[in-house]
Amino acid sequence: MIVRVILLHHRTANDVQIGVWTSQVYTVAVSPVRPVITSARGAWSHYQQTVASGPRDYDGWPRYLTGRLPDGSARFTDAVIPGRTCGRATAGVVDAFLTAGRRVYALEHGNLHPVTACEAHDPNDWKDGWTLR
Repeated sequence: MIVRVILLHHRTANDVQIGVWTSQVYTVAVSPVRPVITSARGAWSHYQQTVASGPRDYDGWPRYLTGRLPDGSARFTDAVIPGRTCGRATAGVVDAFLTAGRRVYALEHGNLHPVTACEAHDPNDWKDGWTLR
């Protein structure tokens, strides 16, 4: 089985941070096969659903971020979020992944922790107002 991971992070993350997180995911991946990792910067409500369920390619977004693969499988099998907090857009993607039965992990100190819920602790803070449980 090929693991296709989307790394959901703040849009202000720089390439060095993204490289470190990607390296950590490769190192601790739960699959014996190295995952294919794609980085995503931010999202909106239709995109949040599309990236998780992959019903079609979403107009306006690069094809590598949305839709299904030619074999009909969803583009991403797993989502990884650096840290235990996230913003509104990422929380929407996390909820869509969990609803679709896909795996979500929080990446903390080089370890992947399974996520079962995403709860708003400060919905007025659009950058870090949600906690991954």
